[in-house]
Amino acid sequence: MTAKRISPTTRDNAGNRKPVLWVVIGILLGLVLLYASTRKVDADALIVTLSSADPRWALALIVVVIGFTLLKTWRWQLLLRSMVNVKFGSLYSAIYIGLAVNFLIAHVGEFLRVAVIAGKNRASISAVFATVVVERALDFLAFLVVIAVLSMFSSDLPEYVATAGYIAGAIVVIAIVGLYAFLHTPDWLLRLIEALSRPMSVGVRTWCAHQFELFRDGLVALRDVRIMIAVLVVSVLQWLLIVAAIWASALAVGESASIVALVTTFVLILVGLMLPNSPMQIGTTQLAFTIGLGTGGIMATTAIAASLVYTMFLIIPVMLAGGVCLLRNR
Repeated sequence: MTAKRISPTTRDNAGNRKPVLWVVIGILLGLVLLYASTRKVDADALIVTLSSADPRWALALIVVVIGFTLLKTWRWQLLLRSMVNVKFGSLYSAIYIGLAVNFLIAHVGEFLRVAVIAGKNRASISAVFATVVVERALDFLAFLVVIAVLSMFSSDLPEYVATAGYIAGAIVVIAIVGLYAFLHTPDWLLRLIEALSRPMSVGVRTWCAHQFELFRDGLVALRDVRIMIAVLVVSVLQWLLIVAAIWASALAVGESASIVALVTTFVLILVGLMLPNSPMQIGTTQLAFTIGLGTGGIMATTAIAASLVYTMFLIIPVMLAGGVCLLRNR
């Protein structure tokens, strides 16, 4: 019995379907969440609320976006500094590209910005990608800090906010253990890796070992306590700016959100980022605002209006700027 041969074209087509499927799932999920968050919204009242929105607070969101991307760029530069000297402007452009693509296809933008910087600076993709892994670990740690700080001003946070905090804490512990294992790989783990890689060809084993070392080179910033403290502080400031963006979005439509409402909306937005997303995070953003601001007594129609302000003056400007940067970087 002869085995059926799979042509390279067949494999390529199967691989190309994966991101398409991810996008389709994201769109369907977004539509479901959008329906769930808007089914009780008064369309006429929504139009009136949006038409009377305060443009000063809407424009403040653009300032928040600029501040957020500047901090995110500075953080990445700190993590890369010990490995490769990259100009701030080049990183700033790559950050916009990554964010813009993430708003189209969730999580894909991280790989694209790594490829852009690695290609322009003749650096290893594995090493540069390692700095993004460190970023993600610090994001979860900063997330815990932000929740802890904001919860000091209110003890009435919903239970699922605390649950999100516990999950984030577990992820931080796993990330710390994993990164430590990369930096200080124990002998037993090296023997296990060697045993698992025996069925591979010599060439594949050599390539994997080389990538492992390059990835470990990208974690060099973890050895500098001062850099890590600075990066953690910047990470906290980034997330506080997102909280400020939610607050400004509510103020734009005439509502002053409580600490509980801001924290809840912030947590739900971050949870939504981990899911397959529709373009511009339509659906996940609306549900986060509806539930989150609703905990502060804000009506669904006003919450949806605030979410649309957030989308129009935070997400869309980032996508436009990222598109320009992508065209410039080709």
